[in-house]
Amino acid sequence: FALAAKEAHGMRLKVQRNPQRALDGFYTGMFAEEELEGLSDASEIRELVSTITFPDTAAVLEALDALAQADMRSLLAAILTRTLIMNGELDRICLPQASRYLNEHIAGSQQIPFKNCGHVPFLSQSIQFNSELLQFARSVCEQGV
Repeated sequence: FALAAKEAHGMRLKVQRNPQRALDGFYTGMFAEEELEGLSDASEIRELVSTITFPDTAAVLEALDALAQADMRSLLAAILTRTLIMNGELDRICLPQASRYLNEHIAGSQQIPFKNCGHVPFLSQSIQFNSELLQFARSVCEQGV
């Protein structure tokens, strides 16, 4: 469920040609269509995203290469700590199928998908996101694990 090598290569070319335009495209892909419509804090979210500056181009290219080449699926069975996987059901950056795969291959993990949500539920559904995270943290503390 990873990004196809062809797509990663295309992203790399976009970053090399026009880093700011590539970043703008990435930010557009963070949200599901109409995800921010009707949110009381939509303008604050848009403003926050607009203030993020482009990181070092060489670092972005290295990160893209690492993402395209790394396959860490064999490590999932070694994760022994309680794990919470939160994802947007409409995420186009890290596909929901990848989150389901993680949940199926990390023993004892818990997955919480966010409806009508893209890549950043911590921004667009922050109240529910924080509530779920706090509830998970409390359950870990109560169990002492």
